[in-house]
Amino acid sequence: MSISTSRSALLVTCALVVGAPSIANAQQAVPIAKAEAVSKGSGDIIVTARRRDETSIAVPVVLTAVTGAELQQRGINNLDSIAQLVPSLTLLDSGGSRQGGTIAMRGVAGPDTNPLGDQAVSFNIDGVQVAKSSVRRLAVMDLQQVEVLKGPQALFFGKNSPGGIISMRTADPTSNFQAKGSVGYEINAREWRGDGFISSPLTDTLGARLAFYGSDMRGWVKKIVPADSILPPIDRYGPRSREFGLRGTLKFDPTDAFSARLKVAYGKVKGAATNDNGQMVNCPFGTTQLVGVISDCKADNRIARTDNIGTLFTPYEPHFRDGQTYAIQEQTLAGLELNHKLRDTIDLTSVTGFYRSTFKDVEVYGAYPVVPLLQFGVAFGLPDVAVYAELKNREISQEVRVNSHFDGPLNFTVGGIYSDTRSSIFTHTILNYSGPTELLHTYTEQHGIAYSAFGQARFDLTPQLELSAGGRYSHEKKTLAVTLADFTRGLNTPMSPYTPAVDNISFNDFSPELTATYRPTDRLTVFGSYKRGFLSGGFNGSVGNSTLPLNYGPQKIRGFEGGVKALLFDGALRVNLSAYTYKVPGLQITAFDPFTGINTIRNAGGARTKGIDFDMNYRSPIEGLTLRGAISYNSARYISYFGPCWLGQSQAQGCNYRATGNGNARPILPGENGNNQNLAGRQVINAPEWSGNMSASYETPLGSALKLGLSGGVTFASSVPTDATLNRDAYSPKHALLDATLRIADAKDAWELALIGQNLNNKFYWTNTQPQQFTGGAFGTAAGGARPDIYAVPNRGRQIMVRLTVAFGQ
Repeated sequence: MSISTSRSALLVTCALVVGAPSIANAQQAVPIAKAEAVSKGSGDIIVTARRRDETSIAVPVVLTAVTGAELQQRGINNLDSIAQLVPSLTLLDSGGSRQGGTIAMRGVAGPDTNPLGDQAVSFNIDGVQVAKSSVRRLAVMDLQQVEVLKGPQALFFGKNSPGGIISMRTADPTSNFQAKGSVGYEINAREWRGDGFISSPLTDTLGARLAFYGSDMRGWVKKIVPADSILPPIDRYGPRSREFGLRGTLKFDPTDAFSARLKVAYGKVKGAATNDNGQMVNCPFGTTQLVGVISDCKADNRIARTDNIGTLFTPYEPHFRDGQTYAIQEQTLAGLELNHKLRDTIDLTSVTGFYRSTFKDVEVYGAYPVVPLLQFGVAFGLPDVAVYAELKNREISQEVRVNSHFDGPLNFTVGGIYSDTRSSIFTHTILNYSGPTELLHTYTEQHGIAYSAFGQARFDLTPQLELSAGGRYSHEKKTLAVTLADFTRGLNTPMSPYTPAVDNISFNDFSPELTATYRPTDRLTVFGSYKRGFLSGGFNGSVGNSTLPLNYGPQKIRGFEGGVKALLFDGALRVNLSAYTYKVPGLQITAFDPFTGINTIRNAGGARTKGIDFDMNYRSPIEGLTLRGAISYNSARYISYFGPCWLGQSQAQGCNYRATGNGNARPILPGENGNNQNLAGRQVINAPEWSGNMSASYETPLGSALKLGLSGGVTFASSVPTDATLNRDAYSPKHALLDATLRIADAKDAWELALIGQNLNNKFYWTNTQPQQFTGGAFGTAAGGARPDIYAVPNRGRQIMVRLTVAFGQ
């Protein structure tokens, strides 16, 4: 499949190159200074993938760019929905992840359940880099544009970007007074949502903008728990949520040679625990193995869980409060960007960043109801594991870069960045409601410093052919500054210091990049690149056992990608075709231990990801009709990886290895039981082979005073494993989500009334699964045992929203 697909891509590439003169009149590549003019004339988008303004056609990077206008039209207000527009990008709350959920690009991901870890797909928000997925909970409001850069981006974005970058640029102050406000109501979750902005110049050189967002939601799932259960739910629907956010922007332009932009954002969300939507999505016996428990064993809008843990745990952990589960997060993100022209051909940019996040969470595992008096006092059917966790992150960063734009053939970009981080995680776990027992009581604090220097030289061999070469050197050090734990497991016993086997680690990396770009016209680009990148190693903040190793190694990536970008039919059709192949040694994998409830992190021997991306945007001859489509084929396979066995797996089913440490294993000896399996050649988790989307939008006048807008689309992905054991019962199903929008607006955009539907066919999928505790049987024996029930936190179901928008000064 991959060979024939690659040949097809090569033939298309050759055809476009040979036919370049017929696409547009031969001319030199458009200078960067003219990028905006080219964009307006062709309908292309200005992007900053190489830290300078270029059209998406001209930049030799595989990316997907979405404008704020399209996000507004489709009612998208969170990163999960943005991910549906980008094939091969997986982004969804995984439940129980204090950091914020699963993020993967082409199967390349970091350990999302590690509260102290970094992500393989980083966020760059107004120039400030954040490698924590917690920022995904920050309201996506007043966006100007989102760019998703695929593949390693170490050269311009540094460490923790081997999978890619999600770059977001929020709107700046306007040259005249403008304001906009929207209020919407989503029917199924009973969610009220509002957002808007006020923007105005304060002086001739200073502008200000204030954006805001708020929501109040009951929740979209119903808890089918009898009211006379031992601990009935406090909220009958969930996950409840109340959220608000603010962003202030000041932009100062005193001269043509200097500008400053300050952005400060604050967000707070308070509501249900992150696993409030958790449910059993697959039961191998058709019904759950938990006696007396209610569950339909499928992903839907009905869950058999309670958010009530009672008050018997509270004397031992005050944060359990009144017994209702909850989650509270506060975030602050600030960035100061200074731009100065050292001379007409050299620009200096400084970006100072600050990010702080605090997350508090009370969760319950095993919170399934039983009928009154049935098994009272027994773990089954009761909230047997209650967890309080508090995660804090703080990062300060400073980046400086210099970029040239000489008229001659040689230009360059050089720079460096320094960051200082502080992270801490406190966890207190108590089990058995009828007789509380402490399971885990730990506090871990991690300090980190990192610095890097990068440079790129771009040389025009001819007016049409550019060769660029560069690299980034990075150094990072992480230290466990404080490690406390209560190993006595006494309910009233304080934590005491302990020293792990390894309490400081450091990494050095050099990631080169070489790219050849051929632009025979301003409407055709052919490029090929060799890239490398890396994801930091670190410490597992979810382990509270001094006998277990806390540290894990870095994850690296290296390989090739190339593609063709073209504007056809006088700019009406924009197409992008690319192919890639990367090897990922040391892939960081999270494995859940159902007996201890602890997530362990190990480095896989390696994986390879290769595939093809294609997308198109077509402005049809029918006035107002635009067609869009994107599809991705991705083959991500483990090269070498000994992973844990799934519950019930027999030796004949592959559980016939014994772990020997450091990610290695040996075949079992006669009479031994296995605890590992050889997963070489198997599909990488959260790496669907096929994913894509198709959509159409149409806008037409209704007389002289009104206009009508219609849009619809489908997002799809193939089935994918979501558990490190690759248990066949834990695969997320293939799915296709249908969206549609109907808009009626004033011809001058003074107001708009919209009906927005997302996931109209009510399909469900998930990105992370765990075996349900107290289900499943022995593994590694000759006979094996029962397969476990599978637990996951699915996506949000059908959404139907009515929204009114009013604008001033547009």
